[in-house]
Amino acid sequence: MKLNDSQVKDAIMTALMKDGMSDINVNVRKGIASIWGVVDVLDDRNKVETVVKRIPGVKKVENKLVISADGEIGDDKIAEMISKKLIDKPGLDRLTVEVHKGIALLIGNIDNIDQERKAMIIVSKVLGVKEIISKLKIKDEHKKDDATLTNEIERAISLEESLDLLDIRTQVKDGRVILSGTVDKANQAILAEDAASAVKGVRRITNKLQAIESGGQDNRLTKRVRILLAQQPHINNENISVFVVAGTAYLSGEVYTPGSKKAAEVLAASVPGILRVINNIQVEHH
Repeated sequence: MKLNDSQVKDAIMTALMKDGMSDINVNVRKGIASIWGVVDVLDDRNKVETVVKRIPGVKKVENKLVISADGEIGDDKIAEMISKKLIDKPGLDRLTVEVHKGIALLIGNIDNIDQERKAMIIVSKVLGVKEIISKLKIKDEHKKDDATLTNEIERAISLEESLDLLDIRTQVKDGRVILSGTVDKANQAILAEDAASAVKGVRRITNKLQAIESGGQDNRLTKRVRILLAQQPHINNENISVFVVAGTAYLSGEVYTPGSKKAAEVLAASVPGILRVINNIQVEHH
């Protein structure tokens, strides 16, 4: 049975209350759900949107939630809280944090891009953070020639029991990695990318692996997101990889501006059936 807008709104409100988010305002018109209000952290903003997208009848979500806290938190205080969160995390304890109007800038050197991902997840849960920009760089001592890096990546992938290295091709140029070939399932493509991202010296990864037996719905959603990105001339879509697993769109690769990164995320989120977007796209600063 198709739900009308009023029924969809009731379903959203019920789901939000079950997750302890009853203070969120909701309106639904022609299947488009508008949500607004105040949340404490960037992570909460993303979670609310994920809950709403799972409701049958929701075609699109307009997320107008504002990130704030009780009382104003100054940039210096936000930076202090971020530093305290990072200080006991191996590899992240020496990063520098600057905050301007709630936008957190991460500066410093890291061993691998997996550390960058972890740092951004931690920062997204800090009160007052509205956006994150990373200018993290791989440490000079971890820079390796392409042949050495290729061997180390292939070894890391080979240690994953569910992956067949013979079906995966690794290309490396100046620390930038392209994974291509085939895997059985879409989640294995993500597993291969995770293994490569943990190798010291890897600067960026473009994942072009193709899933042979991807679930029908996930496969259709993956193609739909890729087509939308290809239709946007202002986005460097050739360096963006997309995989959808259980309704979650995983974006990775690199673009040249924060605006392009955000635009890719918004496009992916706009596709009916996408429940959540994990945006691991990196901004390559020139």
